[in-house]
Amino acid sequence: MNIQLQYFAECAEETTQPEDEKTFTQEELNHIVSKRLAKEKQKNEADIAKREAELNKREFQLQAKELLKKNDLPDTLLDVLKGNDKETLNKSINLLNVYINKKFKITTHIEGADSGAGRTTIFGDKIRSAMGL
Repeated sequence: MNIQLQYFAECAEETTQPEDEKTFTQEELNHIVSKRLAKEKQKNEADIAKREAELNKREFQLQAKELLKKNDLPDTLLDVLKGNDKETLNKSINLLNVYINKKFKITTHIEGADSGAGRTTIFGDKIRSAMGL
């Protein structure tokens, strides 16, 4: 097999040096690279800010659930209560506790000894009357 090496060498030279090729100065290249880096940095900062906001939201929800549990309230109330900060949530929980205590107020009346025999409550009276006591 007879291969003409000169033919391949001339083709390689032609493809490596096109006539319309634009050359850049070091200053132009630095400007292009710095512009691209700035764009990527801005995109990364936006992603970081978004992730940080999501983490802060999750952390607040966990703290809020702990606060509800501490006040003997179900954590499902978190969706109902308003507040994006701890202070506002505390106010909402306190208002809810005041309402619950007012609505379902359990009053006790003690007659004589502390054995529990003389105690009556609004719930106890209803139970006693239902049982015919």
